[in-house]
This record gives sequence, C-alpha cells and structure tokens, in this order.
Amino acid sequence: MHLIWIPLTVGLVGVLLATVVTMPHPYAGLRPVTVEQERLDTVGKYPAVYDGGVVKNQKLRDGSKRLFDGKVRSSEGVSAYDGTLYMLDRYGWVHTADVKTHLLKENVTYVGPGRPLGFHVNKAGLFVCDSVKGVLYVEHPLAITSEVRILVNTDDDNKPINYFNDLDIQGDLLFFSSSSEGPVALDSSIGYYDTMNSFLMNAMRGDASGRIFQFNLKTKEIKTIASGVWYANGVAVDAQASNVYYVETLAHRVHRVNLETGVSEVVVSKLPGYPDGISFNADRTALYVSLVAPMSPVGLTFPYPMLRLVLSHLSPLLSRLAKPHGCVVKVTPQGDILDTLMDQNGERVSSVSSATEYQGSLYLGNLKGDYISYYVL
Repeated sequence: MHLIWIPLTVGLVGVLLATVVTMPHPYAGLRPVTVEQERLDTVGKYPAVYDGGVVKNQKLRDGSKRLFDGKVRSSEGVSAYDGTLYMLDRYGWVHTADVKTHLLKENVTYVGPGRPLGFHVNKAGLFVCDSVKGVLYVEHPLAITSEVRILVNTDDDNKPINYFNDLDIQGDLLFFSSSSEGPVALDSSIGYYDTMNSFLMNAMRGDASGRIFQFNLKTKEIKTIASGVWYANGVAVDAQASNVYYVETLAHRVHRVNLETGVSEVVVSKLPGYPDGISFNADRTALYVSLVAPMSPVGLTFPYPMLRLVLSHLSPLLSRLAKPHGCVVKVTPQGDILDTLMDQNGERVSSVSSATEYQGSLYLGNLKGDYISYYVL
C-alpha cells in the first residue's frame, strides 16, 4: 500500500518544479539572469552602513506633520503650483488642496485606469507618468471633465515602453524614466496596479533594462539618454536643461547625464537604503533624494539566480522585509551630503517616495500610506 506514495511524491515534485521553472506573472516565461560582479559591487551593505555624510537622526519623526489621513492613498508624489497642492492616488484620482488652509478636494479628476507615479504641474497643465499607459497630459486638471491625452508611450524605435515611472520638465523638454522592460500587472485582489510587486519581480529577475528618455513637447521627438539602468526611478533636470539626474534604485546610487556631451557619471553611491524620487530644492542649488525603504536582505540574493527564481514565487513575503522607515537625503549637484531627515522606525512618516519643496515646506509623497506629510524647513 505504501508504494502508492512513490508516484504521488514524484507527481508533487514535478508540479513544484514546473511551478518554479519560470517566474510568476507578470514575468511568466522568464528566468532570473546573472548579475555581473560590476553591478554586485554597487549594492549597499546589509545591515546598512551609515557613513559618507548620511547621519542617523529623528528629524523627520519629530518635525513632520501628516495631512489627509485615510483620504489620499499612496500618492507617490506631491506637486505644487499657484498655491495648490496636487496629489495622485494609486487608483488614478487627482486630489487637490489649498497650500495655506490644507482644505482637501477629493477625486477632482480621473486619469486612470493605471497607476500614476511621478507627475508635475505647471502653467501648461498636469503631466503624469502612468506606469501602464505612458506619459499623460491634462490641460485643465481642476476640471472634472478634463480630457486626458497620451503624449508618448513608445521609444525611439517605436516599440512600446512597459513601465513608466517618473518625469521632470524644463521648457519644452520632458525627461522621464522607464524602470524596466518588465510590465506592471493589475492585482485584482487589491484593485490597483501593484508597482511594489513589479519592483520585487525586477529585483528577482536581475536585469538592468531601465532607461531614461528625453521628449520634446513641441517636435514630439524622443530619444534615449541612458540605458542599462538597474531599475530607473526618479528624474530631475537642472534649470539650464544641461544636466539630468536620475536614480538607479537597485544600485543605490544617483547619476548625472550631461545633455551636451551625453556623458553619464555617478554622483552619489552606496546610499543606505533604496532611493526612489529625486527633485531640486526651490532655488535649485541642491537635490532631495528619497529613500523609500531601508536596506533589506533582498540584496543578498543577487549572486544566486536559482534562489531568486524560488523567491520570485514568494513576493508577498519579500515585501514584508521592508521595515517602516522614512528618509530624505539632501545633496549638492556634485553629490556631497548636506543633510539627512529621518524617521528611523516610520512612526510618523514612512516609505517616502518623493520630496517637493514649496513655500518653506517639504511635502512628502509615499508608496504605502494613506496620507501625505510635510516638514517645515
């Protein structure tokens, strides 16, 4: 009778092997790739090492305040223009508030379905990086019936871009990032496009397929200005549109691209966490880099493709490795650390994905919370 367990065991092992031969959705059919030593050398240490000017403190915990608790879910950014704060939640709704009174107007405009990430508001209107659809434009973001246009969703070879992340604008030039060639999938159990899961899938895949693009709003010309990025994230352009700064999240560093020469160089490295957004301060003499999560054991898996393959099927567990934590690092354009704002245990502010300076305050978007926050400078 016990012999019946032999074919059953063989069958179960076969099912298990079939399950993990490739990665799960949305990376189905793909397997992890080898991460070269050059990239492995960029990964920060775990546990994190705080040196190079990044100093532990509780400035963010002690000095920040939350806004709109329970009303604005996972607005990765905050944009401010003409006395109004703009926020985009994970479902695609635009929320606005008066900067002085903080009176909130919910669900003003809908730009979904999709997952808005980085966005920018100026006198021309609202520009949005929707992770799924592309770079969107809304001329009148305060009007309920505003038309949503897709400005760009293909690259300079006229091929679809799968994962849009962040943008910045200077004059007629719009710069944006594509995190990876891997897509962002809708998680029907939570009702939105889960970019956190897509980030983890890209980490387990191990490929460096992120890119940075330049798009001319007048001529509609698009060109790639950086490629081979290990999860491209935040983007910021200087006032002269001569240099573009971008975040390489899985390499824990910030690059600067000279637009005249095309030369790219690393200006900040070995950050003690996972950098997400980047933006200039009000007078454009410094940049804020948001560390969305502290260092985690995920980086320890990069040398081992088979381990990453198995772990890719356990992504819900991986997401729990990121402990609550809030951090913004202020740096010079040359990469020198000027200041660090932290909430070490995420008691008041956590998963900070962007920082926007406006009228003497620093407004903070976040990946996981149902609020935004601000810190008076």
